[in-house]
Amino acid sequence: GGPGDTFFAVVDGVIQHVRADGTMSAWSTAQINVALFAYTHDGRMIGTDPFGTKVLELHPDTSTTTLLDGRTMIYDLVVAEDGTIYFSDFLVEELVELAPDGSYRVLTSIAPDNAELALDSESNLYLNSAASGFVQVDRTNGAITPRGAPNAPCPVIPSPAVTVFFSWVASEITWADLDT
Repeated sequence: GGPGDTFFAVVDGVIQHVRADGTMSAWSTAQINVALFAYTHDGRMIGTDPFGTKVLELHPDTSTTTLLDGRTMIYDLVVAEDGTIYFSDFLVEELVELAPDGSYRVLTSIAPDNAELALDSESNLYLNSAASGFVQVDRTNGAITPRGAPNAPCPVIPSPAVTVFFSWVASEITWADLDT
């Protein structure tokens, strides 16, 4: 996601700001070596190192600030409007919450597979995995509420009112309004 009707994508190793009209401009000044990244509501860019062991704040000059180190394999991450970062750590089977003050906690244990994350416009947290299915995760206590079967369409691009889902099984893209 990005400001307004825009998003960010990596093109030839450079993070590009893509606008609704299809035009792009470089966000980073050169290639930046990250595995994942997310644009925050306050204009920061958060990402992971290529090995998935660190959560980083990315800077346009390609420098980084380490926010958390020592994870095993971060598979996906999202950033809530309040600046809280959520990420799934594949190898230790955890969904982790990293607060803006740098403190962190394991929010819940997750199935040992690729857990994809999404937030809706109310900052409700969702997780999808082949083993767990599509679930909502309570941000206060980690409680899980089922929302869809395993291998259901996966959330991949959260936006203020709508989330795009991609089904690896059916190879199709659909839109869903998570706010209803």
